[in-house]
Amino acid sequence: MESIKQLIQNKPSIALQAMVDGLKEQSKRKDFKIRMTTFGESNNKFCYGCAATCTLQKIAGKDLTADNIGLTNDRATFLKFDPIELKSFELAIDEAREGCLYELFNFCGTAVLNKISYYGFRLKTNDWEEQLPIVEKLIKELQTQNL
Repeated sequence: MESIKQLIQNKPSIALQAMVDGLKEQSKRKDFKIRMTTFGESNNKFCYGCAATCTLQKIAGKDLTADNIGLTNDRATFLKFDPIELKSFELAIDEAREGCLYELFNFCGTAVLNKISYYGFRLKTNDWEEQLPIVEKLIKELQTQNL
């Protein structure tokens, strides 16, 4: 079992980059739809997931399916992450996609949030792509501070 914290090297910039990349990659799947209001659900045609779900898939290098997307324990088992850590990370990324970075910084063990300046963003189901340049600008700011 791998640690999410180790895979993102305890850096918010790596987590946010995985979020951006994961959203872009998962949005191209024919069997997956971005829906920011769910960590994971499915019907006969599609899997649905939010920014956190896309981030986890990017970090793990695996695509969730209808068989394993719906429940936290199923996601954790398939992606090979501890269920408690996975849930904590999902919540942190869900907050981050709304421009609230405290939980992500807390997850990463980083306490310098007040030194970061950025324009707010809020990734929603229908406009997340338009917001990505703001997130990418934040990622660059974090990288300059080795965060």
